[in-house]
Amino acid sequence: MATHNDFSNGLPVDVPAATAWAALEHMEHWLPNLATVRSVEADADAANFSRSSAVSPTNSVVLKTGHRYLVRTSEGPVMHCRIAEVDTGTGLVHIEARLGPLRSCLLCSVEPTGPCA
Repeated sequence: MATHNDFSNGLPVDVPAATAWAALEHMEHWLPNLATVRSVEADADAANFSRSSAVSPTNSVVLKTGHRYLVRTSEGPVMHCRIAEVDTGTGLVHIEARLGPLRSCLLCSVEPTGPCA
């Protein structure tokens, strides 16, 4: 029996769109600081990384369609993540994650608004 639940929430942040996009491009620096994340690393089994490049923390997350990485949660389980879509023209980033039978989809949209745009 499959169960499907959708949850969504918006968080408007009053910063220039270029600054918000830069934050997404460098998420390997702030993502491990979240309370629910122990570490972020390249998925060494994915074709886009060699074994030697997987050990470098600076290339653990690349904001590029198809890039795969692992997020180790603070409790221990590992989420397998994939950047499904990056559209710099519209400011859309779509990330998919799976942890056992759980599936998660994160859609981020950088949209210029107000005087900071």
